[in-house]
Amino acid sequence: LLARVARDQIVVAAAAYVTQREFCSEPFREVIAAVPDLHTLDVLVAGGAYGSEFAARWEVYLAHRERGFVGARAIGASFHDRVAAATAIAGGSLDLALVRYNPAHPGAQRDLFPHLPATRRTRVLGFTSTGAYKAAPAVADDVWLPELTDHYRFALSRPELDGLLCSPTQPAHVGELAAAMAEGPLSIAEQEHMIELALAH
Repeated sequence: LLARVARDQIVVAAAAYVTQREFCSEPFREVIAAVPDLHTLDVLVAGGAYGSEFAARWEVYLAHRERGFVGARAIGASFHDRVAAATAIAGGSLDLALVRYNPAHPGAQRDLFPHLPATRRTRVLGFTSTGAYKAAPAVADDVWLPELTDHYRFALSRPELDGLLCSPTQPAHVGELAAAMAEGPLSIAEQEHMIELALAH
């Protein structure tokens, strides 16, 4: 991509899963060193954040953003702890929060979404949206079985999510996803049905 597109035309984020404060810088330098023509990173993400360790690590990320470490203009975290995510988002210092939300992991409906501020600076993205997608379970012929793209619709039916982290493997997948999004949000009944299917399967 960098051989075909000017660096300032794309946004590059990198995640580091190191939790010790003293090691929260070098992984980002390693990314830049490993990718020819990258030179800078736009977003630094604290990966796999839990409440027990996040506050200490986050101080380093705040300093990184303040001084533009490796060119960073924004900072974020991917959370494996929904209570920690709610607390951090309410704190107002995050630019980006990534949270797991899919029919097999709907706990954000209880632990996160109701606790988000009405107005917030943090953009919240879902990840592993298709984590509950499996081969069709044995059900009656008249039972609706969601398509893979319905799992993205499931996540984006929540207004609290500003977008999704996804990784299409073929160009055609982008068109399929766009077509699914054009169908709009799932109904509450459809969302509940998908949760029931995931839990049963």
